[in-house]
Amino acid sequence: MRSFNHVALLGVAGKEAELRYFQNGDPIAICSLATNEYYKDKQTGEKKQKTQWHNLVFRGPIAEHAARMIDKGAKMFVTGMVKYQARRKQDGTYANYTNIVVDHWTLLDSTV
Repeated sequence: MRSFNHVALLGVAGKEAELRYFQNGDPIAICSLATNEYYKDKQTGEKKQKTQWHNLVFRGPIAEHAARMIDKGAKMFVTGMVKYQARRKQDGTYANYTNIVVDHWTLLDSTV
């Protein structure tokens, strides 16, 4: 059986993309993306909104481009794959992260 790891998100950048470099000189850019879910509360009938935050990781040539172009509040469409990562913190415990490693992204017109 084959498997498939692909995600597509449409949302708003939570901050400008931050550019860093690995020791070997390869660029990496990181930013957050907010997506919203709208629903009606079953008890009150009130319309509600729930925001989900996604960690975006751009690698290689698109990282430098993303760092130049993505500002806080930018509307964008991204595709990529989900990657899970555990990092050891200073206190010796581990923190788990879920990242979206972006392979394609597009800034959208503010009217979208």
